[in-house]
Amino acid sequence: MIDAIASPSERDHLRRIIGLPARRKLRFLFGLTRDDRLTPLMFAPLVGVIAYTLLPVNVIPRWLFLLRKFDNLIIGAVGLWLFVKLTPPEVLDEHLASLEAPSAGSS
Repeated sequence: MIDAIASPSERDHLRRIIGLPARRKLRFLFGLTRDDRLTPLMFAPLVGVIAYTLLPVNVIPRWLFLLRKFDNLIIGAVGLWLFVKLTPPEVLDEHLASLEAPSAGSS
């Protein structure tokens, strides 16, 4: 499904972000929040995902009980995809390369 909606560059960025250990994901997000090239609108999908996860709101109706069990995962994946879509590729490459470098630590 991701192949149908994401370009090869976006798929690469998504795989690289998902493949980071949790500690490096936090460092990645913190580094992006300090980057002046990003606007608050670019962070809206991530803020929405965090709010959806923390608040007791369900978008998926009860009669779709199988999908409802995975609603946080679905909303999280869509939010991450939108974030990657809105963020300039060179900014993502720069921050990911700094975290993937061997000298970035053993997190």
